[in-house]
Amino acid sequence: PLAGLYLALGSSQISNLVQDNVRLGNVVEKQDVTPKLLKRILERSKLLLHEFPADNIRHDSRWLEKNLIVEMVSNITLRRSLKGYTVSHVAKQTATLNHDQQKGWVLWITRDYDMYHVSQALVAQLLSRPNNQSTALFEFLLTSDLHGLKRRGFNVDRILRAKAVDARIAEDERRKQLEAEQKQIKEQEELWKRSQMVPAGAREDQQKSGQ
Repeated sequence: PLAGLYLALGSSQISNLVQDNVRLGNVVEKQDVTPKLLKRILERSKLLLHEFPADNIRHDSRWLEKNLIVEMVSNITLRRSLKGYTVSHVAKQTATLNHDQQKGWVLWITRDYDMYHVSQALVAQLLSRPNNQSTALFEFLLTSDLHGLKRRGFNVDRILRAKAVDARIAEDERRKQLEAEQKQIKEQEELWKRSQMVPAGAREDQQKSGQ
């Protein structure tokens, strides 16, 4: 009620006065963890959005799938200041979400990224009215085991089924690759055996004729 009175009298919300200036370090050459993190974000965002009404959803999981990429940088620095004031605060961040004209929406992370910072950055785009509770919930979803989430009442059956299918496909691919490698080894062994069965003189004649 008091906040509403101040707004009615013309006061500005603090959030509208805050200016954030993010500085990114160099892009890290080895991006080994980013695909796994992106996959988990896309997976768990569906669970998050299921917990909120449609009028509080700013962007859905399909929007994330089409627009979001994850890249790692050496460091992230956030400088926060108030409009019209000289006071500012500089802090290290481990994750931030920015829009790049060429790449689209990029979640920048550092090697030692904090999943709370990841959640904080994404919830601001996923929800129309993000708050500390929604950020904490998404962090919990991102860091928890799927079976543990199921025990707590989250509907993760579809995700578990999809993971089972992925596991079967991966196992089939590994089996086919192993069979192909074994076939290649067997063919090479057969060629080597046949070459040993040719008399030495004939092998020399074959080598001369090939020169």
